[in-house]
Amino acid sequence: MPIRYVVDLESRMLSADAEGDISFREAADFLDAISAQLGFRKLFDSREATSSMAPDEVLELVWQIRSFHDKGPIGPLAMLVTQDQANRFTPLLGALAAAERRMKLFRSRQKAKDWLMLQQAY
Repeated sequence: MPIRYVVDLESRMLSADAEGDISFREAADFLDAISAQLGFRKLFDSREATSSMAPDEVLELVWQIRSFHDKGPIGPLAMLVTQDQANRFTPLLGALAAAERRMKLFRSRQKAKDWLMLQQAY
C-alpha cells in the first residue's frame, strides 16, 4: 500500500507518508483505518504521491472525510504538499479544512512537525 502510517499513542500523533499513484480504494481504506485516531495530531506527507482519481472519486473522499466531523473532536493536521497537489485537490483540502480543527500546509517536514507538536490533540 503506498500510504504507510505510524501511530504514536503516547504523543497522540499519526504520521503518514504517501508514495506513488494513490488509488481511490487505497485512500478510502486509509481513511477507514485511521478513523479511531480522529482526535490525534496528524502529519501527512503527500509530496511523493500522485493520483489518477477521477473527480467523482475525489468528491466521494470529500464526503467520507466530512462524515468524520460528526464523530467528535478532530485533531490538528499538518500536510506536506507540492503546489501542483494543492491546486489539483482543492476540494479535498477544503473538506479537510472544514473540520473544527487547526490545519496548515507545509513544504518542510520539520516545520510541519514543530507546528503540530504545539497543537492540542484530543
